[in-house]
Amino acid sequence: EYVDRLVEYEPVGLVTAMMPPQMHGPPVCSIAVGKTCGVAPQASLRYFAVQMWAPDNKPYSYVINKLIDSNKDRDISNQIRVVSISTGMFPQQANFDRWQETLARAEKNGIFVVTCDPTFLRYGTLTRIPGQNPDEPSSYRWGRYGHMDSVLLILAGNRTIASHHGPNVYTYDR
Repeated sequence: EYVDRLVEYEPVGLVTAMMPPQMHGPPVCSIAVGKTCGVAPQASLRYFAVQMWAPDNKPYSYVINKLIDSNKDRDISNQIRVVSISTGMFPQQANFDRWQETLARAEKNGIFVVTCDPTFLRYGTLTRIPGQNPDEPSSYRWGRYGHMDSVLLILAGNRTIASHHGPNVYTYDR
């Protein structure tokens, strides 16, 4: 679904030989850059595997600072503009001040960081009504995390996504 889009992979603090693919990475990658189910199917993917279970913001700061620095050597059309991190626990983790400084640096350098932290970005979820036209706005309803003051709405239900069970395995996510 997204293997042709993957241009960089780096495990951050992980021994990848010991870690099988996890359930969250493949679906998120397919939503971002998947050729049939992605919102940006022509974009490149740089994947940094981070220990999400380690309660520390250092790995996230490391990755974003690395991306900011790497943009200096890239043509403007190849610069990283969006970073997606599928967690929202930053305020509860160690080195939160460092994380906030990193976010400010990312913004200053033109990188939009999207996380699941509702204090950082008010987002909500949408669910597509089964059988309805996906190109029509009326085919969606508020999802589990929908809010009237949401700045960004994300389709999070009733869609097909890549699975972590294999390269040709998909899941219909309710």
